[in-house]
Amino acid sequence: AYSIAGTTRIFKGPVAPDIVDANSGVVRYSAFNSLSGYITNMTKHTSASAFAETFSEALQETLQRTEVLGDALDGVRLSTSFSSDSISEQFEQVAKLMKTRDVVQTEREAFFVSISGWDMHNEVYNALQYRLGQVNNALKSFVAEMEAQALWNDVVVLSASDFGRTLTSNGRGSDHAWAGNHFIAGGAIKGGQIFGKYPARLAEEGPQILSRGRVIPETSLEAVWSPLALWFGVKRADLNTVLPNRANFLPDGIIEPEQLFKQ
Repeated sequence: AYSIAGTTRIFKGPVAPDIVDANSGVVRYSAFNSLSGYITNMTKHTSASAFAETFSEALQETLQRTEVLGDALDGVRLSTSFSSDSISEQFEQVAKLMKTRDVVQTEREAFFVSISGWDMHNEVYNALQYRLGQVNNALKSFVAEMEAQALWNDVVVLSASDFGRTLTSNGRGSDHAWAGNHFIAGGAIKGGQIFGKYPARLAEEGPQILSRGRVIPETSLEAVWSPLALWFGVKRADLNTVLPNRANFLPDGIIEPEQLFKQ
């Protein structure tokens, strides 16, 4: 897994993701070539301390991985131009990493990018138009590059967020809420669909509306992640282990692969 947006909880697990900088790509240890012999001498000896042994192995593996990945990225040239804003630069790095798949022997990978600035307590309309414009431009370039690499049919892009926004104003903007809208895109995705039901009423007395216009979600994260996990290679028998809350939404609250993906 690769994160282009620093440390992220979604990749928390026994194997840490590779952290790639959106501007600089792989940040290498500048003195590695001159000090690699000394580093090898320091880390080659077996230690009686589990901590020291783990640290030595991680240090050596990280430095070597950084050099291999850095060399691979240095030689990458893309067919598509990307904008200079943060989310575009992150997608550009993802496209470069995907182009190194043969060199670094990547069969399948997950990539994390992030864009902030959605906590719009002071103003919504102009800020939302600006942020969505950035996302749209980044995706437009990314899709074009994936098509140039003949990879778009093998890629899925999924949006996610910590929380939604209230339907009512706080006087200037909106506040933290629950449900929100998200998208999923990819060459193999059946586009043009809407999953979930739009609220019957947007007033506070509506059946899906809490105080301050906080909408109760209609579709769970598990509903979307379930077909994605199957597409990614998880066995159906293991879905409830991978998605512990999935059983709460069976049988009708889960999206099946044939609903989401083209055959």
